[in-house]
Amino acid sequence: MRPARPIHSWTGGNFPKPLNKVTLHTSDVIRNELIASVTLYSEVEELGRNILKHGHSQLLNSFRRFQAYMRQGRTFYESAEVLPARACPLNYYYSFLNFAKAFILLRSPTFIDNNLKHGLSPGKISAKIKQQHALVNKSGVFLQFYHQLTQKHLAPGSKLKIIDLLSYCSDVGYEYEALKYGLVRAFPVKFVIAVNQNGLGVFPIFAVGGTQHRDFAKIHNVLTKTFDIVDVSSMSARDMFKMMHQDRNVSTFFESKNEYPLQNNIIDTGRIISDTIDAVQDIVSYRPLPDDALFVLNTPIRTPKAATMNEFVAIYVIMFLLGSLVRYRPEILEKMLSSKDTWLIERFVKTAPITLLRHFRNLVEDNYIAYATM
Repeated sequence: MRPARPIHSWTGGNFPKPLNKVTLHTSDVIRNELIASVTLYSEVEELGRNILKHGHSQLLNSFRRFQAYMRQGRTFYESAEVLPARACPLNYYYSFLNFAKAFILLRSPTFIDNNLKHGLSPGKISAKIKQQHALVNKSGVFLQFYHQLTQKHLAPGSKLKIIDLLSYCSDVGYEYEALKYGLVRAFPVKFVIAVNQNGLGVFPIFAVGGTQHRDFAKIHNVLTKTFDIVDVSSMSARDMFKMMHQDRNVSTFFESKNEYPLQNNIIDTGRIISDTIDAVQDIVSYRPLPDDALFVLNTPIRTPKAATMNEFVAIYVIMFLLGSLVRYRPEILEKMLSSKDTWLIERFVKTAPITLLRHFRNLVEDNYIAYATM
């Protein structure tokens, strides 16, 4: 491992898309801000038509469909909020299903929704969460949603293990590890662009947290094609990434193999960001939480083939399976809620919906906002 290049200065913000993260503070609860922000585009026709205008030739018809999906999504979401953990997953899933349809319509003007099925089905029914999985069907909402979100295709017949999906969910990372199901598979990244000490070139350098997980090797193999692992001193880690010593010890630092020219003291941040995201496009997602992590690197999930996974998809699929248990096998859900898994399940169904709303809000507006309370 070589030392990081000597650095004259750096910048850690005001980046262009997709790393243009902005934190907004509110005196209201986060949930209300998200609902208001999302439904703005379904209740104000001018705004809704504006985000639909690219590619939609029948704007009024498209807006009416979009409005219907959004209203249904909000209605199911609000009804789910007042229900206990043994009942709310079904309504949350129907909320997510309608939000997924709204998102597909935004991205695909040719989207047809005539008796379209879920695209998922429950696998083995068991009271043990480690044995549960969802199967990807040949057609349906899920396959289209997954493709529009990740720009990847998931093979029909793929098996998505619920215990693996939970490892991508930031809200229950502590519970997941405390129950000894493993370590989380999503790694937050702090990112800066540094100016070389000689003042002639610039380069990205970033810190990936939680890299003690054995599955990080899969991400390591992707990163080292474009980046070098470097040693960053405790002082530099503190200054650039606001990291204390204990955080530095469980992080790995990467620096671009390439150095970009600095012309007239102007940094071409657009090119640097674009090159960085292109290098990790199969494993990257974004983190709409009020912290200083700009993006997340996700371990590919085995289905049994390796496939792209992120928090949004994971929450969606888990809620589908829990909703299926509510509707068709409540006795299995009751057994789960009488075991140690009740802690994990209850925290998931009460916290993950807000996180999904955070992601969905940014997809609708094509922006990168993180809400925080004052």
